[in-house]
Amino acid sequence: MKKINWLVRIKNKAFWVAFIPAVLLLIQVIASVFGIQIDLGDLGNKLLEVVNAVFSILVILGVV
Repeated sequence: MKKINWLVRIKNKAFWVAFIPAVLLLIQVIASVFGIQIDLGDLGNKLLEVVNAVFSILVILGVV
């Protein structure tokens, strides 16, 4: 079985673009179990914009 290279995964923009909505969905599902309705649509879009901005800066600096 292969080990996951977390350093490479953290540097991958596609990982973050998939991870953020998955975490937000998990939060909504857990909250719904306790009868709490949370609308994270706007927050999710803002978090994805932050990821895009950070990776744009890293690409310009040549880090990624």
